[in-house]
Amino acid sequence: MTEERAGKDPEFLPFIDVLRGIAILMVVVVHTSLSVPGLSPKIRNVAGFGQMGVQLFFLVSAYTLARSLTLRSDESSSLARYFIRRWFRIAPLYLCAIPLYAVMDAVGTRYVTGIWQMGPQYGPVGIIVNGLLMNGLFPRWNNSVVPGGWSVGTEVLFYLMLPALATAIARSGRTRWNCARWFAASLIFACACAPAVAAFAGEPILNNGFAYFFVVNQLPVFIAGLFAFYLEPKTGIRRATAANIVGCAVLSGAVLILLLREDSLQKVVGLPALSALAFWCLLNVARTMKASALRWVAACGTVSYSMYVCHFLFAYYGTVLVSEILTTRFSPPVVFVVCLTGSAAASYALARVTYAAVERPFVRLGKRLIARL
Repeated sequence: MTEERAGKDPEFLPFIDVLRGIAILMVVVVHTSLSVPGLSPKIRNVAGFGQMGVQLFFLVSAYTLARSLTLRSDESSSLARYFIRRWFRIAPLYLCAIPLYAVMDAVGTRYVTGIWQMGPQYGPVGIIVNGLLMNGLFPRWNNSVVPGGWSVGTEVLFYLMLPALATAIARSGRTRWNCARWFAASLIFACACAPAVAAFAGEPILNNGFAYFFVVNQLPVFIAGLFAFYLEPKTGIRRATAANIVGCAVLSGAVLILLLREDSLQKVVGLPALSALAFWCLLNVARTMKASALRWVAACGTVSYSMYVCHFLFAYYGTVLVSEILTTRFSPPVVFVVCLTGSAAASYALARVTYAAVERPFVRLGKRLIARL
C-alpha cells in the first residue's frame, strides 16, 4: 500500500507512514495496558510512554502540513482549498465514530448494570459540539463522546491556527534562532495558560486533564513539527543520524522519568515539549531509513487515523472481555501480550475497511470540490 501511494502521489514521503505507524502502535500499547488487570507497576509505567504517540502524530501532522502549504503556496483560493482538504480528511470518519461509540457506551452500561442506557455526554450539546469538531474548546465534551477525541479536537484547533501561524513564522524568518524563540515562547505561553485552563475546566492540573489536552499546551509540539520541515537539512542527514539516535533516546528517557512524577504544572507542560524534541530527532532518523525495512509498521501508518479511531473497540472493550477469560489461566504479562497483539491486529483489519469505505472516498470528494474552485 505504501509503495502504491508513493507511485501515485508525488508529495508522499514513505518515512511519514513509518512514523505514523510507530505513533499508533504506541497508543494501542498504552490503552491496552489500562484494560489488563494485575499488570506490575513497571510494565504499566513503560507502557505509559505510549501516550506520547499522540504527540508524535501532532509533530508529523505539523511537518506534513508545513510541507503541503509550501508546495501549494502558488495555488489560487489556497485558504479555501486548505480547509476543504482538512475537513474531508478528518471529519467524515470522526462523525461516523460518534454514533458507534454512543452504541458501545449503551452496550457497556448494559454489560455492567443490565440497563440499556447511554451516558449524558451523548446529549444534543455533546453531539453538536463533537459533530462540529469543536470539542477541543469544551472540557465536558472534549474526550467523552469519542474516546481519544481530545486529540482530534486539538488537531482541528491547530488547523484553524496554522495559516496565521505559518505566515507569522515566515515573516520572522525560518532560522534556527527563530525556531528556538518560537519554541521557547510557546512553552512559556503554555505555562502561563495551564492554570487558567485547568480552572476553567474545574479540575486540578493533571496529566491527561483538560489543561494537558488543550491546544495551547500542545503548541510546542506543533511548532517543533513546523520547524522540522523549515530547517530540514538538504545534505548531511545520514552523518547526523547517530546524534539523532542518541538525542531521541536521551529525551525519551527524560519523558519516561517525567511520566513517573506526580502531576504538576512542570509535568503537564513538560511532557509535550520534551516529547516534541525527542520525536524531532526520531523524524531525522526516519528520513534516512527505507520504508521497506519496517513495511508492517508503515502499513499501520497508512491507515493510522482509522486505527486510532477504532482501536478503542479492542483495546478497551475487547481487552476487558478477553482478560476476564485469560486471567484465571495466565499471568498478567502474558494476558497483556495476547491482548495487545489481538488489539493491534483487529484494529488494523477494521482500519483497512474504514480507510477504504470512508477515508479515501471522502478525500477524493474533497479533491473534486477543490478542482471546481
